[in-house]
Amino acid sequence: MTKPSLVRQADLKRMATIAIEHDVCVEMEVDGTIVRVMPSGKHRIIKRELTREEKADQAWAEWDAQRKSKPLPDDFAL
Repeated sequence: MTKPSLVRQADLKRMATIAIEHDVCVEMEVDGTIVRVMPSGKHRIIKRELTREEKADQAWAEWDAQRKSKPLPDDFAL
């Protein structure tokens, strides 16, 4: 009969997800053996979602840039 593994595959996947998301080393001790999972540095960067305020600021900046890029007509009177 084979010896059961120290860490299940599901646990390793969870540890890897945490290590990648937070860019930290995750370690777990089982029966005196330490298992560490570290991000490789080549993982993709997850872009966080913008807040409502940040989305509004971005939309306003785009609108303002578009508005400023249009020159006024020569016959425009103030």
